[in-house]
Amino acid sequence: MQQRSIAVFENSIKSEGTRKTYRHALTKFKEYYKIKDFDSLLTITDEKIQVMLEDYLFHLKKLVSPNSIPTIMAGIELFFLMNRRTIQTKILHKMYPSRVKITGSKAWTTQDVSRIIQFASSKRNRALIHFVASTGARIGAIEALQLRHVVDMPDKCQAVTLYDGTNEEYTAFLTPEASSILSEYLEERRRDGEVLLPQSPVFRSTYRIGVQKVIPLSRVGAIGIISRAIRKAGLYRNKAGNRYEIQA
Repeated sequence: MQQRSIAVFENSIKSEGTRKTYRHALTKFKEYYKIKDFDSLLTITDEKIQVMLEDYLFHLKKLVSPNSIPTIMAGIELFFLMNRRTIQTKILHKMYPSRVKITGSKAWTTQDVSRIIQFASSKRNRALIHFVASTGARIGAIEALQLRHVVDMPDKCQAVTLYDGTNEEYTAFLTPEASSILSEYLEERRRDGEVLLPQSPVFRSTYRIGVQKVIPLSRVGAIGIISRAIRKAGLYRNKAGNRYEIQA
């Protein structure tokens, strides 16, 4: 029998995609604190819950893209709200990081990202740059991404499951603009004759005809696409020791 706390929570969410994403975020929160089940979360005092939420936020800031944190926390906050618990959300939100990153330790301004995208040579390349700018994902996550890992969210956003099935699994989010550009790229593939399936790669290697064997875009290929656009935009990557400031 479903626990009442989770039933109340899930019945407050209209979209199936949002429900799945919020449930995943709440489960990760529960597992982080090694709590037995969802009802057990409600046996904790409001004051202790507040501290747990703040500490979990600090944990997320070290782990995921700044762009993903508001949506991850939204699901957890909604659970406590729907179960009539009092938490100080304004305090939490004051500690949210700024939305700035494209990848790696180098922070790019909105103007920088716009300029880089101008020098992307195709719909795929523009979609890729929008994708990493929005999610903050490492380039190494791109090759394993499949369409089943991308689900629609409210307000024309999309949720993306990265490193599915591994200990590093987490959910990131595409902005409405990034979602729109990705949709345009996928529609181009359909027009070229590709049959898109849940197991199809989100990004595929260059092809002459859409019906030829689909090969996922490799890590090396993705790095090359972004590096070329950065160079053409005149925004050179600086070396930090033996590494460039772009996470692969």
